[in-house]
Amino acid sequence: MDVKKIGVFAGLPIREIRGADILAIQTARGLAEIFPGASVDLIFPISSPNQEKLIKMTYSPIIRKYFGITPETFRIVTPLIPKTQDNALKHLISDESRWYDIFLNTAFQSDHPARGRLNIYYCMFPFRMPRSQTGNSWAGDNRHGFLSDYRLVLAISAYTKRWIREYWDTGSCVVYPPPHVPEGMDHHRKQNWITSIGRFSVTINPKRQDVLIEAFIDLVESGLADGWKLLLIGYQSYSASSREYMAMLEEKACGYPIEFHPSVDRDTLNSLLAQSRIYWHAAGYGADLSREPWKAEHFGISLVEAMAFGAVPIAFNGGGPAEIIEDGRSGYLWNTPGELRYFSREMMEDERSWRQMAEQAKQRAKKFSYEEFVHSLADCIGNGKG
Repeated sequence: MDVKKIGVFAGLPIREIRGADILAIQTARGLAEIFPGASVDLIFPISSPNQEKLIKMTYSPIIRKYFGITPETFRIVTPLIPKTQDNALKHLISDESRWYDIFLNTAFQSDHPARGRLNIYYCMFPFRMPRSQTGNSWAGDNRHGFLSDYRLVLAISAYTKRWIREYWDTGSCVVYPPPHVPEGMDHHRKQNWITSIGRFSVTINPKRQDVLIEAFIDLVESGLADGWKLLLIGYQSYSASSREYMAMLEEKACGYPIEFHPSVDRDTLNSLLAQSRIYWHAAGYGADLSREPWKAEHFGISLVEAMAFGAVPIAFNGGGPAEIIEDGRSGYLWNTPGELRYFSREMMEDERSWRQMAEQAKQRAKKFSYEEFVHSLADCIGNGKG
């Protein structure tokens, strides 16, 4: 296939770069390497000229600074969404995609049609398709829905791949998203910090910071966490539900060595991770994942980043983290808060065991490197797996 022009649909921009945006950026970068003669566009549709200014002020400098990406690697395009048309974004993406030899959609929960020569859907987790598209609320005949436009579906994890088959009755090819860890950051002096990253929200897949706070308080009140701090980092939206959830967490944590770091910049995030000894993760805990599988972590890119920085991961045993962590070797998987506290105590009290496992965590993180990502992406596209 002669590939001259590639488009990567990143979704709608917000005031800061999220994990989904990083995935789109890395995908555009990878495609530019796989097809060196092609021009690559990273597509951020906008609803007003102010959003174009946001991208120029926020996204473009970060892309250059943290990824070393120049305008020659790919360009950011910002088509304006018409205000006078029903389903305007769907029509816009359909029209924009027709100009590309390869059109790759990374937008979360996207159901946008595509008209490129080769259309690829990169799925974080499959949503339930409308009855009009599948014939029922779970799986069905995708030939009647938007998915029929896409020749290849990529999954961010084997967990997502399983539920793509279950919900959409189609195959997919696993391409693990790569973390972004600046060189030399893992040499920071370690502090007695436990860190967790996740949006402060109760929608889609809650990160269950409430469970982590309760576990840490139990350790403190048992006299087992003297000199330790819990750092909770994550994006906080302006929604009422997000503010209410944050207020509940702050009230629960009041009086304990627990810090909140909402919507921090990338430099601060990297610095906090680089100094942390332990990384906690609780998404999926308390949910019936056979009925609500989206509540588990779909992959866990922040977890991989923490491992690359030398923090020992202790994560709930469900979803993507169960694929990332080699239980008992490069971290721990827990099923109950009691196990979370037990494994944490072991890492807090035994310096030698912590050092060994931190080194194993760093080695394991290399399995999800950018180089591995590009190799898997090229393999899936070349073989047309699905």
